Amino acid sequence: VNWSKFPVESSVNRRKVVSNTSGEVVVTTKVWLQSKAEDNVSVGSQITVKRPELPIVENEPDFAKFPATFRLPKGLTEEQFYLPSAKAKETGKDVVKVGEKEFEATVYEWTESSEAGPTSVKLWRSNEVPGRFLRQEMITKGIETTSIEEVIEISLGSDPS
Repeated sequence: VNWSKFPVESSVNRRKVVSNTSGEVVVTTKVWLQSKAEDNVSVGSQITVKRPELPIVENEPDFAKFPATFRLPKGLTEEQFYLPSAKAKETGKDVVKVGEKEFEATVYEWTESSEAGPTSVKLWRSNEVPGRFLRQEMITKGIETTSIEEVIEISLGSDPS
């Protein structure tokens, strides 16, 4: 639903920095609206990874098609579906600046579990941004890892007339 509100070729560039005692990895992700029709949208993504003292790795683009409508699984409400995680709780509103533009964001917080231990997650989302993602902070204390991902550029494409 969110992507369908934007023109084809709209894109978001995100930068994620993952830090731990071994160093820092920078992951850049471009996500864009490849096409849209009444019954679906196609979204492309391309990821580039930079590790210290290694060549930059630019992965091949990947594409996913999302249907305009579908049935929710039994027992899942529409409100639950729109949450970023089943554990997420809305904790407030905030303003996130991308370039010169400010976006009002809804902030969610929760804790995920993994083999590395609990991970605290804080996420900022806005319906004004393709894909809704603005910023995410993740901290896994057990392995002393911090991940901060944020939108660094938004481009609104133009639908062919």
